[in-house]
Amino acid sequence: MAEYNKLSEVTYNPKIRSWRFRVQLHRIYHYAITNHGPYYNYILADEDGYKMEMTTDGDYPNFRCLEKEKGRWVEIFVVEVERTYPCFQPTSSPFILNASRCTQVRIIEPLNSLLFLDFKSIH
Repeated sequence: MAEYNKLSEVTYNPKIRSWRFRVQLHRIYHYAITNHGPYYNYILADEDGYKMEMTTDGDYPNFRCLEKEKGRWVEIFVVEVERTYPCFQPTSSPFILNASRCTQVRIIEPLNSLLFLDFKSIH
């Protein structure tokens, strides 16, 4: 079974870009529409309930139609970590995830995920 990072374990190190997360898309909203397409903010929650924000800049092919998948569990690979600015923050995390063109997102099917079944049986 693959090892995943927890959102609570995230630290800022510009040299590390190999973060792997298994998270739920808690909330999705778009904040701008430009010539490059819509910009989205994703509020992610892991199995411990820790929440963090992720932004996507532009219409990346890996994120198409993902805004309709609110509440689904996803795997996210190769995402950058940045510090948040002292302004409105939807989460209490001091860090924010920034998706790029090389960021990969895959929806986890609940029937094939043992972690999802274990997590659901606890509740």
